[in-house]
Amino acid sequence: MTKKRSCPPSTRDKIIKEAENLFSKYNYNSVSLNDIALKNKITKAAFYYHFKSKEELFVEIIKKAHTNISTKISEILNLDIILEEKFKKIIIASLDINLNSKYLTTLSLQKLSKNDKNITNFVCEFKDEMLNQIEPLMKEILDSCGYPKDTDPKFIAFFLMSSLKGYSMQRTCGNCNKWSNEQFANEIIKIIFRK
Repeated sequence: MTKKRSCPPSTRDKIIKEAENLFSKYNYNSVSLNDIALKNKITKAAFYYHFKSKEELFVEIIKKAHTNISTKISEILNLDIILEEKFKKIIIASLDINLNSKYLTTLSLQKLSKNDKNITNFVCEFKDEMLNQIEPLMKEILDSCGYPKDTDPKFIAFFLMSSLKGYSMQRTCGNCNKWSNEQFANEIIKIIFRK
């Protein structure tokens, strides 16, 4: 039996990992390019070989995490299962990714300066894409559960995403009941499906 050799992480991967840690611990605006370079024991020139700017690095980190969530939601939306089960799987998968990605919650909640419009715009666009992704499912659920026709499915999708983000933040900070992701999903289902 041959042993699989794992490749050491690339310099780019190391930069991303250390930047996640620094941005999460000290906030994006408090971390300098020099801090990132020192932590990775590289020169600024080596940093610039991989990223044009600190902003590009931060966007890359957020993009990677949100892409994971979006991909998982797409996979679930394509399953041929009942609405309630599909909805539950989306909740659990979103929580799993948020809670297993050590820095995602703290990074996505950071206050950015007015000069960080590119990052702010990117995060807002990505959140809109996720809302648009689950809006059709929410419409289907609202119709099947007899909600009034003027109930906005995009608002309900926003409510869901905000609840997931809030719960993830509370779990990350250790300030809430330790419901399992399934227990949390079951409580949301009771509200949405009027059980």
